[in-house]
Amino acid sequence: MFKFDFSKLFYNNKFIMVFSIVSSFVLWCVVSLFFSFAGEDDQYSCILDVPITVDLPESFKSEGLRIFNNEDSNVARVFVKGNRLVIGRLTKNDVQVICDQITVTSPGIYEVQLSVKKITELRKFSVVSINPPTAKVMIDRYREQQFDIQDGIKYNASSQYFASKTKFSPQNVIVSGPESIVSKIDRVVGTGEIGGILSEGVTFDSKLLLYGYNNEEIDSKFLTVSVRQSQATIPILYKKIIPIGLMFKNIPKNADFVKNRIKIIPPEVEVAGPKKILESLSEVKLAPLDFSKIALGLNEFTLPLDLPVDCRNISDNAEIKIYINTEGLFKKFMTLKRFETMNIPKDKEVSVKTSYINVEIMGPKDSVEKLKDDDLLAKLDFKEKGDTTGQTEISVQIEVTTSGDCWALGDYSTRVNIFKK
Repeated sequence: MFKFDFSKLFYNNKFIMVFSIVSSFVLWCVVSLFFSFAGEDDQYSCILDVPITVDLPESFKSEGLRIFNNEDSNVARVFVKGNRLVIGRLTKNDVQVICDQITVTSPGIYEVQLSVKKITELRKFSVVSINPPTAKVMIDRYREQQFDIQDGIKYNASSQYFASKTKFSPQNVIVSGPESIVSKIDRVVGTGEIGGILSEGVTFDSKLLLYGYNNEEIDSKFLTVSVRQSQATIPILYKKIIPIGLMFKNIPKNADFVKNRIKIIPPEVEVAGPKKILESLSEVKLAPLDFSKIALGLNEFTLPLDLPVDCRNISDNAEIKIYINTEGLFKKFMTLKRFETMNIPKDKEVSVKTSYINVEIMGPKDSVEKLKDDDLLAKLDFKEKGDTTGQTEISVQIEVTTSGDCWALGDYSTRVNIFKK
């Protein structure tokens, strides 16, 4: 008698079900893969920022010519189609945008046709188009030139303040590129505009512009500029009119005699500097006026101002003139025989080897004619000699001991011997 085993049927059906599922998955993969390869023309993509490469024939390179790319068209977009698994992997390193051919007749700007070259092992794609399809290139010789940055910033400073020269950092730029364009550049200008009335210094980034000899702006995209901006600092300084005061060297004892014969032009100057310094400054000193340099034919001097740090003279008169009235003055040669030493180190002794010095004395005629040789004294200060030993020379200061309105002209020195005790 035949018996049917339902348990076996159950296990066979389970096997069939599993087999069906696995078969369906494999079939789906095969079909998907087939259609992926079969449908390669249906997938599109765009490769961005592909560098544009334009090369020049060797014959032109030997003449010093080279290609300068327009900075706005250094890269292109390449549109491709093909298998989606392939084009999804493409980058700008898999293609090249090149110029197949360029004909050059002379230096100038040329518009060249672009094409795409595959440089990848992935082949299941084709190029649809390039954007832009052409590129402008400049063919010329190379030139490089440095320019100092000039001030073109617009601003207004308070009437109580002085706007010093604008400082740029960096102070200069290097412009390079086609010779025909670089040679047209006259200057590089830092630009900007500041609103309001300035009473203190400002610092900001200034945009740099290139200008030609006819004041036209040069905005060539074929040029390379080392920096496009420079940090500009506008120092705003307080200003004040301050009287001039004199300092003296080798002057006669009579101060009134000196003051009555000296005239300062101008007697005051306008100074710009930090407000705290100028508010406490009541007088501006000149470098010392040396009376030993005054003679009958030499009575006009130009002396520099001795200004505090960070201060400057902004007057129209950049130089200060000193005039000495020599009317009624007289001079004569005399013989000096008296010497006085000072500031000799405790462990040293000195001896003066010179017995006399011929000196020229100047002053009012009546005073000079009354002078005797014994009225003159030479002072020797050994402080300047330090640890010096042996025979040497030392400068001397001549003093007229009996007259307050006479002085010695010129520089003098004497021989001395310095030795240890």
